[in-house]
Amino acid sequence: FQYYHAPLYLDRYEAISALGASAEKDSLSRKTITDALQDKFWKIRETAIHNISKDILYGKKEVLKQILTVMIIKDPKPAIRSAAIACLSDHYDDEDLIAAYKKAMNDSAYSVVAEALEALSKKKPDDILSIAKTQEEVKNNTVKIAIARIYSERGSDEQHVFFKKTFA
Repeated sequence: FQYYHAPLYLDRYEAISALGASAEKDSLSRKTITDALQDKFWKIRETAIHNISKDILYGKKEVLKQILTVMIIKDPKPAIRSAAIACLSDHYDDEDLIAAYKKAMNDSAYSVVAEALEALSKKKPDDILSIAKTQEEVKNNTVKIAIARIYSERGSDEQHVFFKKTFA
């Protein structure tokens, strides 16, 4: 009730934050969190994304996947696009999401690019070294750290040059 009827941001934020714990047992909590993904204020959308768990996915898996996939491309806030990628890569193994992750590699926000690299690292481990290589010249530490993590987990001596050049 508080989420749907409170006029102030903080009231809605408090409601969504509290609902995450009860979503496992309560379908109304799951519905409210799903509705909050489309809230006008970005911080509430982000909180709703962070409250998505396997319990909330019950019965709404495809609906949430569609909403989150659209958020990756269309949400105006980079924090939301990054959170949507992280949520999808944590909860879905669908191959069709790889196209969305690859599209996110061209995002204007470095945090989104880094999160897309992380998601592709989980879903396309065979291709991730070549994908990461295309981003080596990006002059942003968030992206460089994502590349370094990928290289440290999956790379070989070939990537030593990246570490030497980047972390000099």
